[in-house]
Amino acid sequence: EQFYTMLYHIAQFSTRKEQKLHLDETSVRDVLMASAVFTDQSIPNQIVGISIDFQSKNKTRYAILFDKERVKILLNQGKGFTIFRNGKCQHAQSLIFEKEFSFELKKLQNGNLRVKNFSGVDLFGDFGNRGIVDVDINYVALKAVEFYHGSNLGEVTAFVSDQEFQVNQHNFLLKVLSQLVPDKSIQPIDW
Repeated sequence: EQFYTMLYHIAQFSTRKEQKLHLDETSVRDVLMASAVFTDQSIPNQIVGISIDFQSKNKTRYAILFDKERVKILLNQGKGFTIFRNGKCQHAQSLIFEKEFSFELKKLQNGNLRVKNFSGVDLFGDFGNRGIVDVDINYVALKAVEFYHGSNLGEVTAFVSDQEFQVNQHNFLLKVLSQLVPDKSIQPIDW
């Protein structure tokens, strides 16, 4: 949440004149380390570009460029997060970023921060469903995350990622349904 909040405030207090703002990645790395968003420099050092695109008055898109095609960030110092849902213990283990990761931000009236329209990121772990139909999934594409102000909880909206269907075999019906019906959950978040 600190990372997204920092970018939100940079955009809000920017005295920019152009539509697209490119941030100095060294300065951003320094802020990320000073604010303890990351505990070691391995992830921030892989950031090679940050831009903010002021597309309209109510729409701002943020993009982070990494120096590798895929960057994996372990969640909760490698322990991940578990939550029991859909008859199964779900275990979120890591975030996997593509070379370009982008999203939109909005501060809500209640103080919550909503991050939406993610591109270039998957959540990796052990997910699925137990019941009438048993399904095991490893890759989930984030659609939106609403960080609850003053709490470690948030609402996550996600779909089964395209990566899941490239790596694991599933019934064709799952692919169709997973693109139409998002999964929403309230859970602890430490991203």
